[in-house]
Amino acid sequence: MKDLIKRIALWLWQLPQNLIALLLYNILGHWSYYGGKYRNNYIIVCKAALSSFALGDYMFLTPFSNERVIDHELGHCRQSEILGPLYIPIIVVPSLLNNLYDRLITFMGKEYDYFSFYTEKWANKLGGYSPFQPKDLNHLRSTLNHVKS
Repeated sequence: MKDLIKRIALWLWQLPQNLIALLLYNILGHWSYYGGKYRNNYIIVCKAALSSFALGDYMFLTPFSNERVIDHELGHCRQSEILGPLYIPIIVVPSLLNNLYDRLITFMGKEYDYFSFYTEKWANKLGGYSPFQPKDLNHLRSTLNHVKS
């Protein structure tokens, strides 16, 4: 019972991003599907996304996401748990702008270290402390490979 109360409180603490995630999942419709749970976060495999991203308890992964991407998005989920309603202005907006900047710089033929930006560096750090268990990876691989075939 304590765990259930804790999960509900955490979900409410992240309410803005969780509601946006549910809205996006419904908007994406047939371009995405529920891929299961990983470390208390919901996986949405999205064929229409240009890159993977996380909102609250939800990781939106492309079908080609690898372990490093999943670790990174897990880090963003941890940021959301820490920051609660401040996650969107402190992480989402700057991260989105960083992503757009990276694409622009790359398009211009220049190099840019996307992961040196504070939002991404912190996500890598937070996601890195939770090593994947082989059974978890096998489930994720089968979920992601389902879309590739």
